[in-house]
Amino acid sequence: MKVVAIIAGIILVVAWIFYVASNAVPSWSSLSSGGYTYTYGLWQACTTYSTASNCGNINCPASGNDNGYCGRLMAGRAFMTLACIFSGIAAICLLVCGFVDEKISRILTIAGKVLAIVCVIMGIIGVATGGSAQQVFWQSYNQLNFTAGFGLGIVAIIINIVGFIVSLFVK
Repeated sequence: MKVVAIIAGIILVVAWIFYVASNAVPSWSSLSSGGYTYTYGLWQACTTYSTASNCGNINCPASGNDNGYCGRLMAGRAFMTLACIFSGIAAICLLVCGFVDEKISRILTIAGKVLAIVCVIMGIIGVATGGSAQQVFWQSYNQLNFTAGFGLGIVAIIINIVGFIVSLFVK
């Protein structure tokens, strides 16, 4: 049993949880105005007044003059989804690597390490483009606040980097 591989796998499972949460929550940015709070995520937008909240999907037209918002939002969605997928697969590879024989373990170790660094790259691009989409959307307001989803994405990247570094010590 390879303890380091199991530790790296567990760290990447935690990163996966943060990536999925970041991708799913409808609160990457928020704006409060006149008693209303507007929150936007990568997939949904919500309007809250008092205690009542109403959420709906964000639909981007195939073409339109949106100042690059939809393109950035779609890129953020794609890269965050890829980060979710790759971090999960990397975690599985490293966890399995901890329990199998040397021959299969070598292949899974290499796959886990490669997927872990690819996931870091996808996460960085996803958070950057998702955050950029939020900034472009709210550019005419001075009150943009990045919220939970954006923060979860940053934490996921940091945990993912730690998982990748730990995976480098797997023999």
